[in-house]
Amino acid sequence: MRNWIRTAVISAVMAWSGGAAALDGTGGTMTQLGTCNVETEDYNILSLGLVRLIDAGGNRSYSAGSAWGRQGVREVWSPITDYKIGVCLNLSGVWDITGLTQKGADAVSYELQDTMGFSFTLSNTAVTNDVNYVAGGTYSFYIGTPPPQPANAPTALVATAGDSQVSIAFAAPSTDGGATIGDYEYELDGSGAWEEASTTSTPVVITGLTNGTSYSIKLRAVNSVGDGAESAAVTSTPAATSDAPTGLDAGLVGDGIVWVAFQAPTDTGGVAITDYEYELDDNGTWTSASTASSPVMITGLTNGTSYSIKLRAVNSEGEGAESAAVTSTPATTPDAPTALVATPGDAQVSVAFQVPSSDGGAAITDYEYQLDGGTWTSASTTSSPVVITGLTNGT
Repeated sequence: MRNWIRTAVISAVMAWSGGAAALDGTGGTMTQLGTCNVETEDYNILSLGLVRLIDAGGNRSYSAGSAWGRQGVREVWSPITDYKIGVCLNLSGVWDITGLTQKGADAVSYELQDTMGFSFTLSNTAVTNDVNYVAGGTYSFYIGTPPPQPANAPTALVATAGDSQVSIAFAAPSTDGGATIGDYEYELDGSGAWEEASTTSTPVVITGLTNGTSYSIKLRAVNSVGDGAESAAVTSTPAATSDAPTGLDAGLVGDGIVWVAFQAPTDTGGVAITDYEYELDDNGTWTSASTASSPVMITGLTNGTSYSIKLRAVNSEGEGAESAAVTSTPATTPDAPTALVATPGDAQVSVAFQVPSSDGGAAITDYEYQLDGGTWTSASTTSSPVVITGLTNGT
């Protein structure tokens, strides 16, 4: 873990002292040096610093001091002869310093650079975690502008599924790392393959996905330094509306009823069909059939009236494509003939009658007769009278 901290430069004259701590990384133990007034507030002064010393003979050397402090980060710089950069670390307890290294100063000429600082690692067996610092963490401090770092992770991801795509809305990283975010990238299902989203703002739209497949998606920001921290994953399943049903067959009818058999859509959009709807005579009104399979039964129709019928499937994404229309006419059996008048003849009877008051919505195609409760026989006629032959005279 490396934490870059930009700190203010404060002019002051400070006497340097402290325990042994060298730039070769051997480290030392922090001890308190005292207090100073910085921006009208008192702070425990300086934790660790590089010191540029010029003695009376003009000899120059670098040394490192150690101390501890509180209340945020501060630096002290004496611009005349002694240069000291340090921080108030807000630490509790006694911490060991390891890995002390110089940052940004020319060790040969000892000239102060635009960016100058130091890096070190804290370790403490007695204190596992501090308010602001963690044992084992590496911290680097600079006078001047710190080098840019990768961005933090995007947060608050919200996925909205679409047809073969997912749109991911998000909150931008809390910090861009000191360099402008030039793109976002996404990863699917922890594959390790990150793809450019070609956007610098929310949302990221991921296309080319398979409807009905669940994806685990992460985002990260990219700046000039490189790839930022990964976001938490969000899960989404792309889907679309269904294709149209096909092969409609409305040949089965009943009393005010038409049954429409069909083939289910070849592509349901990646999610289950939850209902079918029907439309009559292109009237723009679609009615739930309350079924998710064939056939659809349409009731409340008028016998003898021809209907043009279309179907469509419904899934979680909405209404699917309309089918081609099929035509059907509901019907039932006709009413009974009335006012029968029988006229006998030689081995026959002619039965005149009034046609049924209702033909059931379909043309009468024949009449039948029954003798003495026996079987029904076709009269081979569609109008009055029915002539029954082959009878026995006198019976």
